[in-house]
Amino acid sequence: ARRRRPLNPSPPSPGVAAAAAGPLALVSFSQVIDSAWAMALDRAVKAGRLLAHVLLARASAPSAARPVTLVGYGMGARVVFHCLLELVRAGAASGVVEHAVLLGAPVTVRPERWAMARAAVAGRFVNGYSRADWVLAVVFRASTGFVRPAGGLCPVPVAGVENVNLGALVKGHLDYGDALPEIVELIGLGG
Repeated sequence: ARRRRPLNPSPPSPGVAAAAAGPLALVSFSQVIDSAWAMALDRAVKAGRLLAHVLLARASAPSAARPVTLVGYGMGARVVFHCLLELVRAGAASGVVEHAVLLGAPVTVRPERWAMARAAVAGRFVNGYSRADWVLAVVFRASTGFVRPAGGLCPVPVAGVENVNLGALVKGHLDYGDALPEIVELIGLGG
């Protein structure tokens, strides 16, 4: 009778191990980014809802405060967007927000949701976007399965939403903060 040798695979050669290390590190890194991005998206929604309730409490105070102007870029724009949606859901959106400006917003372009958010704004509702924002393009589209673009990358086709192409001022996502004074002047809210 013939004896079978136990299967004892030899360890991979150093070249094979080195070749696999790069892609494995990228996969691991992308999972960390995806996890952090998903957490940031979720927290922005929650922060927006909380902001809406703070504004509603402020508006119902005995010395009712004046309407506010909300401006946000990046995740801050997502907070503002979800604040507006929550104000509409609460049924008390009228007179709370005078103007809203979203810059580089990581928010899916779904006209019905933008129209709903628009209903919470008494004055101007501005979507500032830049097609050159490759960080937003890559991260947002990867997280949504490449299905829909973000409002921060393109115009939003909804009546009452002013779309402002900021491509001349914003060449990347981090440019919004540095260009904010010029953006406010361009939009005409710095009065």
